[in-house]
Amino acid sequence: MNALNAWENSPTAAIRSPRDVLLLGLNAGEQSLRETVGDIAEEEYRWEPLSATEQSADRLLPPQRKRVWRVFEQAGAWTYDYTPEEVKPSPFTTIAWIMNHVAQTADMYLYCVVSGKPEGIERP
Repeated sequence: MNALNAWENSPTAAIRSPRDVLLLGLNAGEQSLRETVGDIAEEEYRWEPLSATEQSADRLLPPQRKRVWRVFEQAGAWTYDYTPEEVKPSPFTTIAWIMNHVAQTADMYLYCVVSGKPEGIERP
């Protein structure tokens, strides 16, 4: 049982510390996410507004020039389109891309909070 489950399943769960506030926020976020994406079909995660021919050509472009950013498998590992530079016009992002980006960002913030170091220090 992880710390969040142990805390939320406690009969005496109360907010007594900053950690409890964090756990409560994580719990609320997880519940909201489950309600939001619970009935999304697998095809919807990758849906994009391009025809199959346009998708094939778009996938070959660098992220700065793509019309759609996606999550995809490359050399046996999952990755996603991204660039730190501002892209104009902004590319369309699939639901899978948005969920992956939120998870990656949350992971980065957690790393920064736990380590006390800014993003990019001792971490790829």
